[in-house]
Amino acid sequence: MLLGSFFNLPTWAVDKDEDNDEHVCSFPRAIESAPTEILSHVMGFLDQASLGQAAQVSRYWKEVSESNAVWQPFWASLKGGSIFIKQTGSHHTLKEKVKLHSLCVHVNIQDDLNRVRAIINKHKLTSFFGNKLGDLLFRDPSHLLIETFLAQDNEKARLWKFMGLVFGLYGYPKDLKAAIDFNDGLATLGNQEALERRFEGFAFGVYGYPKDLKSAVACNEVLVAFGNEKAMVRKAVGSAYGRHGYPKDLEMAVRLNDELAALVNLEAMMRKFKDPKDIFTFNEYLVAQGNEKARERKAEGLAEGLYGYPKAPEVAVAFNEKLINLGNEKARERKYEGLIFGRYGYSLNLNAALIFNDNLVAQGSLNASIQKFKGLLIGQHPYPREYSLHSFINELIQLGNPLGFYLYALGLKHGLFGIKQDVEEAKRVILDYGIPY
Repeated sequence: MLLGSFFNLPTWAVDKDEDNDEHVCSFPRAIESAPTEILSHVMGFLDQASLGQAAQVSRYWKEVSESNAVWQPFWASLKGGSIFIKQTGSHHTLKEKVKLHSLCVHVNIQDDLNRVRAIINKHKLTSFFGNKLGDLLFRDPSHLLIETFLAQDNEKARLWKFMGLVFGLYGYPKDLKAAIDFNDGLATLGNQEALERRFEGFAFGVYGYPKDLKSAVACNEVLVAFGNEKAMVRKAVGSAYGRHGYPKDLEMAVRLNDELAALVNLEAMMRKFKDPKDIFTFNEYLVAQGNEKARERKAEGLAEGLYGYPKAPEVAVAFNEKLINLGNEKARERKYEGLIFGRYGYSLNLNAALIFNDNLVAQGSLNASIQKFKGLLIGQHPYPREYSLHSFINELIQLGNPLGFYLYALGLKHGLFGIKQDVEEAKRVILDYGIPY
């Protein structure tokens, strides 16, 4: 035991020599069976490559090397981590999140769009920023911008390419057959937006599709099977009145309407409950369950005296403010919209809307940052259009907001937002700050 004390080794690091009754250090065996806390601490000093080698020593070492405790420092060091964590899901370990984040950064510096597609498809990656910003990225789209985001599986880019082929826009030749082939390929993979376009094509004879109600119904049925609310409404109305290619079937219409009411579809609720008091009771039940649609309905109902609620704007505001205090993002959006348009019980006050949203931006709110970006981009109240987008992006970077880094890198890559195009500088920034695509 003296040897253990001298080297400050615990008892598990010291073995007894049975031949001479002396205690000896058996460090290789000791470290192999070291307590998890100590082994985790030691592995915390390793880089990722060394951790990979350590994982090959034994099952025990592999388990410890992949634990959240060991990977927490890597996760904490990621610049885009606070945002990226929202898209990876809680079922991923920190090791998996770090790896996924690294792959998304790797994708963001690639010039070869085929390689981008291959990496994204292989690892099933998704772009949090690209999908969140949506149409804002395509205010004045170039062919290259659309193709870049198309390679990233961006849904809006798919729409813009389809429309480009249909109407001969954005550098695409007008080619209806190519448009249909492109859209049908997506529909075959179960893409609901493509299925919706296919339905519209067959239902109304647009986008190069022939008018064919039987084929339109087939498309709608696929969407219904996915639980698509818009398609369910079409089928319910079609079954009730014999529209959209559906035969009249009142029993089917009632059943679908009940399913839609359970999804808090307003029109379905009003068809199901003739008495406003019943709508009120059902909506209050859903509010108690934390349903966001029902909360919005309550705020609107109190503000305007709808859905069985008494008109009480001040109560609507108090209800929404309570949700804001609980950190509810939808309630914050309602207040911002309410101050701009005079809704949800709030009085129209553009200056108050600007101050409210800017405070949220300063606190790091992604949604508020996107609201301001949108306002500056399209000149939407309460933000003045003459304010520089580039200046706002710099402000976000100063705040450490990952959206600012993403927009800056995007601006450098494509010459957007008043930022001079510099592809090599964009790659450097992406790598330095760990910006995912």
